[in-house]
Amino acid sequence: MSGGADTQEGTGPESVGTVRRERPRPGLVVIFSGGTPLLRPVALDGGRVMLGREDVGGQPLPDERVSRLHAEVGHDAGGWSVADQGSRNGTWVDGVPVTGRRTFSAARTLRLGNTVALFTDDVRRFERAGVTVGFEDEAGRPPLRERPEAVPWLLARALEEAGEGAPEVHASFVEACLARPWPGNSQELLGEARRAVREARASGVRTLRAEHLAPGAGLPVFSSDVTPFLGKVPMPALAGAVPADVAPLPGKVPMPALAGAVPADVTPLPGQVPMPALAGAVPADVTPLPGKVPMPALAVPEDAEVGAASTLDRAAVEAALASQGGNVSAAARVLGLHRTQMYRLMRHWGLGPASEE
Repeated sequence: MSGGADTQEGTGPESVGTVRRERPRPGLVVIFSGGTPLLRPVALDGGRVMLGREDVGGQPLPDERVSRLHAEVGHDAGGWSVADQGSRNGTWVDGVPVTGRRTFSAARTLRLGNTVALFTDDVRRFERAGVTVGFEDEAGRPPLRERPEAVPWLLARALEEAGEGAPEVHASFVEACLARPWPGNSQELLGEARRAVREARASGVRTLRAEHLAPGAGLPVFSSDVTPFLGKVPMPALAGAVPADVAPLPGKVPMPALAGAVPADVTPLPGQVPMPALAGAVPADVTPLPGKVPMPALAVPEDAEVGAASTLDRAAVEAALASQGGNVSAAARVLGLHRTQMYRLMRHWGLGPASEE
């Protein structure tokens, strides 16, 4: 699509010589309607616009769920205003239903019935250019969070790949996708859309809605905004101790407070050596990395064996060494040990070298 340029010849209070810089044109860009991707800029040149099924941006919408007079959108220095006009199928801003008139200092998405639009401070970018999708090659493209208009087209690609019998996409699914940053960009979104389509087919679902988007999809792995997957308990803060209302898994010992030492009343699991007190300090000849706090020394006895090592006898160690032709690392793997543990056992029983190779 094409439209006006950033600068043009002219005169007036905004002119500098003969070149005048146009003011931004706030408005909406409709990106999805009636199950179909779309790119339709709607400028709010008069400060307000009435949206309805028969006229959005000078053209009707392919969405029967939009009322004839559905919602009024306004923009001023304070932000956006949205007023539902008693529509049959509702109005949402960033996933929140709107009744009556609401104002928003910042807003991202508008949903009317089965139609989704983006709020934008300047519609000219969408008037001048089309959609930058990028199905395969992400090199040189802005991240997906900076080109949200591509989201419906990516979802349409996933449905096209699925072929006959694929479910439809509802505006709430598009809206939910737009609410997430997708650090993996187009490929991550395509992967999640394909998964949702497969699961919908398997369960007989005919329309993908917001609830069919996986809770952790499109979110950073380490983010306070990540919702735990269903059935999972969020990891508590490492402060003092694990909260009393978080029950350990069956057969597991609760994690004690990270302070000083392991309490005396915590019994280690069978075959395990208790974690010693975090006492002492890092030896003077060990220099911590720049900007790092040295970890306190773990006062582990020289001959203490951990895990599987504590259940082995000399005969098992000798047999493993013999089977591997004396190769310590290979013998350690056979026994399920780290090489360091293997050397400790060998020193303990006087087998082979006294230090690691």
